[in-house]
Amino acid sequence: MKLNLKNKLICILVYGILLTFIGQLITRHFFELPSLVALEMHSDRKDVDRVRLAMRQLIEKLAASSIDYGTWDDTYEAVNLDPQNPKFEKFIGTSLKPNTFEALNVDGGLFVDRNGKIKHISHVEKITNLFGSGAQLDPQSLGSDLFYHSQTPVSDRLISAGLSQSNFGPVMFAASHIITSQPPYPPSRGTWIWWRLLDNQVFDVVIENVQAKIAFITISDAMAETRYSNILEKLDSRSGNHLPRDSDGYLYWILDDIKAQPMFLVQQSSDKRAFAENLLSTSVIVGFMTSAFILIIVVVFFSHTVIRRLLHAKETMLQIINTGEYDKRLKTNNQDEIDTMFTQFNQLLDHIQTQNQELVEQNQELAQLSEQDALTGIANRRYLEEVLDRSWRNCARSERVMSVLMIDVDFFKPFNDEYGHPAGDQVLRQIAQTLKHNLHRATDYLARYGGEEFCVILTDTKPEDALSVAERLRSKIQELHIRSDVSHCANVVTVSIGIATISPDAKVLEMDMVKAADEALYEAKRQGRNCVYLQDSGYSFTPITLNKS
Repeated sequence: MKLNLKNKLICILVYGILLTFIGQLITRHFFELPSLVALEMHSDRKDVDRVRLAMRQLIEKLAASSIDYGTWDDTYEAVNLDPQNPKFEKFIGTSLKPNTFEALNVDGGLFVDRNGKIKHISHVEKITNLFGSGAQLDPQSLGSDLFYHSQTPVSDRLISAGLSQSNFGPVMFAASHIITSQPPYPPSRGTWIWWRLLDNQVFDVVIENVQAKIAFITISDAMAETRYSNILEKLDSRSGNHLPRDSDGYLYWILDDIKAQPMFLVQQSSDKRAFAENLLSTSVIVGFMTSAFILIIVVVFFSHTVIRRLLHAKETMLQIINTGEYDKRLKTNNQDEIDTMFTQFNQLLDHIQTQNQELVEQNQELAQLSEQDALTGIANRRYLEEVLDRSWRNCARSERVMSVLMIDVDFFKPFNDEYGHPAGDQVLRQIAQTLKHNLHRATDYLARYGGEEFCVILTDTKPEDALSVAERLRSKIQELHIRSDVSHCANVVTVSIGIATISPDAKVLEMDMVKAADEALYEAKRQGRNCVYLQDSGYSFTPITLNKS
């Protein structure tokens, strides 16, 4: 049967409307929704990274405390003593007091000798209340590779740090070698371990840092509850970074322990979806209704505007995903449904860019913490070595001299033994701040070198100027009038300072300069302490001054 023009037009209109409708569904399914889901996946991953960063910061603080106690001459001596030895009991009494656990924010600590034998183990009262008076953490449950048996000198003070499933349940721990405080480091005499239960106190710190609603559910508890076990199945079956979320907008992901074994199912709040997953969206319906009346206009509009804009949007989204340049935006005029979709894209991009900036700031803060000494608040040895290398090269290029001051607190170990480690720590903080406030040039660098030693780098500084700075620092420390009944050179806490001044060149390394300053410090001590000693570039000693009170 032949169709007349009217029927043909009706057929064309019907088929055109149907094809237009199908085309809109295909566009949403293959272009719009995948791009929105991809952006959501990246946003979810940033949310998860913030939680992981907060947890990693706690672990690194624990690791810093473990290294501090492991790299300590008193620990190095105590680990070889018999537990019945009065010196050993004194070490335990001064080093592992209850307020030590509170100050370091840990629940327990222990150390073992080279053969893995536990020399001492203790924990806070909370652990006794939870597990009984006779309960002890089994260090073997943290990992069999924590105990060092080699006779080879160690190069990395930290052995391991992270999360583990112990006999007390999930814990956070850090283990470091027991070695001397000064390099070159000898073979390890054992292992020092600080640990902390992964309980609500830890989780509250993470939640406060992240500023989000988070629940940490053990894997066993999650498997026992139907809705969480279904989430675990989704996590096992899904690939890539697509994390499951529920209708309330909560994300779910797995927090592994140090052995890459699942430890917690994490339920984390996130922004609710800014787009609907259903194919029959408002834009599809409006396009369908419009195409029913003006088929030709819809076809032209779709060919030259909608499809082209969507393809451009897809290309832009792929560029953003591949390059990570989240400052790009889709142009919108807020005139049609496509612009509404682009606005949703831009809202997601704004959210991701904000999270990126927060992550960068947190990484910068973490980098700053890694270069700062936790006890004194000044730069640590790692930062000092970077500055020394940079200053050495600058002075070598400009043919200028530079000076290094090695500063040691006189009779500090007897002071610690007499007044206790908290008092000793306070003295180190006072001395650090006094040294810091009496260095006036922007190119003067101060750092804690280790234990009771400090180091000052003075660029473009001649011997006589370095001597003047050193004498000023020595007198300022003495003027603090910190009482000390154990000092043999004064009735207050004093320091000895060794100075080395060298013109850098290719034949002399920067560590030679540190060695020269250290030798000058030794000579200052030999001459009675509480004095400054300057060593020339030929390593011959020339006494400058000796002050006693």
